[in-house]
Amino acid sequence: MAFHQIINLFRGPFLAAYFIKTSADSLPDLSLYYIFSFAAIAVIHYFISRIGKTRHRIAIFRFGVIMNFFYFLALVFIKSAMIRYLAFFALIHGFASSSYWMPLNLFIANKVDNSHRTKFTVRQKILTSTISVVVPLLLGSIITATDYRRTAIIILIISFIQIILSFFITPEPTHHLSRFNLKQTLRQLLKKSQVRRMALVEFASGLCEGHSALDALVSVLIFQSFRTDVNLGLFTSLSTVISMFALHIYGKYYKKRSDHKLVLITSFIPIFALLLLFVIRNNFTLVFFQICYITFASLILLARDIRLYNLADSKLVSRDNQCEFLVLREISLDAGRVFGYLILFVAASFGGRTILNLSMILFSCSMPFIASQLRKIHKFDRTISPNESK
Repeated sequence: MAFHQIINLFRGPFLAAYFIKTSADSLPDLSLYYIFSFAAIAVIHYFISRIGKTRHRIAIFRFGVIMNFFYFLALVFIKSAMIRYLAFFALIHGFASSSYWMPLNLFIANKVDNSHRTKFTVRQKILTSTISVVVPLLLGSIITATDYRRTAIIILIISFIQIILSFFITPEPTHHLSRFNLKQTLRQLLKKSQVRRMALVEFASGLCEGHSALDALVSVLIFQSFRTDVNLGLFTSLSTVISMFALHIYGKYYKKRSDHKLVLITSFIPIFALLLLFVIRNNFTLVFFQICYITFASLILLARDIRLYNLADSKLVSRDNQCEFLVLREISLDAGRVFGYLILFVAASFGGRTILNLSMILFSCSMPFIASQLRKIHKFDRTISPNESK
């Protein structure tokens, strides 16, 4: 996952900067790319899960890593012509992401005991955040000194290392599981209120979390204001350092405590920072908003991940319908992402700054909605209450 975080950073803020440099219609093109990508991920994830529920999970994971390798290999050869092959790159991204995350999500849900879920998730987030501090500075410096092609070669090497490491993963026994049946399983799962709320949380997360339209829009605004990849990397790293401190505080004080009030209060801070940006529009308020957004969104998504994987290995979701539950999660998340990028595409193509500002407010308001739903999803694994299935 540490290596994959490096790839995510290149395919996140730096890919957004790449579109600005190579396209006159950067936001519409970027939106189209992600609309194709996340629609492909949702569809491919469904078909891969039909296979991976009962067999070949390690092979599917390795296939995802290999597709990442080919993604960056194609980028090296196509160079700046990527803008003409958006659907092609989106399809490769769809195969790579679906094949990587489908088995990994099951691995995380099953290999980590729920009693250690908070501790594991906090440490995982801090590790990926540490990478997010160093790597943006390195990538930004390399891109500024050379170009995206040479940086893609470095990511290509990292993808190759991932392929080698995938041979050391131990597979889980799956012979006892029933065949994949999404329709029948969802009919049972959606009777449970916590599952329904989790699907709503995932849809809303698609509007504001990593790889969301809000995330891309913030990266574009930072790059347009400071004009270099080094500055984009610098402010991304600064925001991540502060978010690491917040994650550490959560892990220290909220490992075995309720986080309802914390999550709800922090969900409103990015909205206040955004309103400040609209009133006083300068580089300082823009960076302040980015810091607030990355820091407090990371806390909200940490609380979400703890509940998601606890729910995936609880009395509400059995091992036999766990795969279908995670497909529901992925489709909900990608539906939110596609919806967000559709709004961004329309706002960037046909609206002006006012429409973009309204879009940012809508995306930011999804964080309090997530917090309100998380309050009603158990952070810790509990016995099913009599009213749980209502």
